[in-house]
Amino acid sequence: MTCLTCRNWSIASLCGACAARLEATPDRTVDGVRVVAGLEHRGPGRILVHRLKYEAMLEAARVLGPIVSRQIDYRVDAVTYVPRVLARRWKYGIDQSRELARVIAGELAVPMIRTLEPPWWSPPSAGAPAASRRPPGFSIRNRSPMPAGRLLIVDDVLTTGATLRGAAQKLREGFLIDVRLAVATSATEVTSLRSRR
Repeated sequence: MTCLTCRNWSIASLCGACAARLEATPDRTVDGVRVVAGLEHRGPGRILVHRLKYEAMLEAARVLGPIVSRQIDYRVDAVTYVPRVLARRWKYGIDQSRELARVIAGELAVPMIRTLEPPWWSPPSAGAPAASRRPPGFSIRNRSPMPAGRLLIVDDVLTTGATLRGAAQKLREGFLIDVRLAVATSATEVTSLRSRR
């Protein structure tokens, strides 16, 4: 087996050196709602997200999901996710937030439900200046089961909060819910692998 981040030989998904370099990060808020973040979006944490997001390596979700779940210190009734724009899901072969949400829901022993539909395309936000970031035009999924109580929305990376804000606002319009937010990593700077969009 090789380490997911450095790709050196390892007996686990992360070698000891990379696991030791994972950085915890303080929670942030989006529209007054606390966002639980598993890791700082740099070093091995950033690489794990990119392995999942751009290389469709599901093992990265199995590493990140429990890290996020351990930070959630409140009860939730269901988990949903911020869906990836369809063109990029087709390009990379994965909806990374859905895979994270699946693992987190399993860790929390609650159902994962699909509540939002993404547009076919929207301008990429990865690497874009904060002022130009706009959330995709999400819509409520017609066949969604009605969530009740406290709903956890999962995304991969928190940078400016625009995407999470858009998803939360759309869900509040459609359902009477108490929204909670969680991400795999939190980025304090607007940087990414622009060449991989």
